[in-house]
Amino acid sequence: MRPSVASSSKRGRLAYLISAVASPFVIFPLLVLGATWGVADTTAEFLTWAGTMLLFTGLIPACYVIWGVRVGRITDIHIMVREQRATVFLIFLVSAGLGIITLWLLDAPTTIFLLALVAFANGLVAALITLLWKVSIHSWVYAGAAAAFALLAEAPWGWWLLLGLPLVIWARTYRHRHTIAQGVLGGLFGIGLTYALYLITFR
Repeated sequence: MRPSVASSSKRGRLAYLISAVASPFVIFPLLVLGATWGVADTTAEFLTWAGTMLLFTGLIPACYVIWGVRVGRITDIHIMVREQRATVFLIFLVSAGLGIITLWLLDAPTTIFLLALVAFANGLVAALITLLWKVSIHSWVYAGAAAAFALLAEAPWGWWLLLGLPLVIWARTYRHRHTIAQGVLGGLFGIGLTYALYLITFR
């Protein structure tokens, strides 16, 4: 194999690995577990709040995507085709809305309730943008999750996670899933909207 081909192959594998690790289906559950761990006083509370969040904002939408891929309605789990994203966002928003109601009934702490609102609000804005433009959800969720963890879990070091955002944007661009602009704006929306909701709630 020629050096240039081998180098290209290595970059391709690296881009695929970064895309997989930075997938919203990986990043958001990690955020939920980390944020819930910081506010739950008992194991029962942790399991209740984290389980509710993961069910309504993660598992239900993920199951729909997997089903869509299996029956041919969706091309891949990262939903490469923009036109296929509308229904996925609708499922997410309905499910996340039910999750917010459930957390309210469970009298979840403000941190967890706000995290659910952040997820819903980011999903709503992303859905509206996606109707016209294919913004990067990978960079959006990654950046928003880093901001949410730093703010809601009161972990300032969470901001350092944003140093990984350029790698996520590079990976999505290298794999021809997005342009640099789509990746950068996705990250900015994720940070900006999350921070705005935090200020509205706590200031």
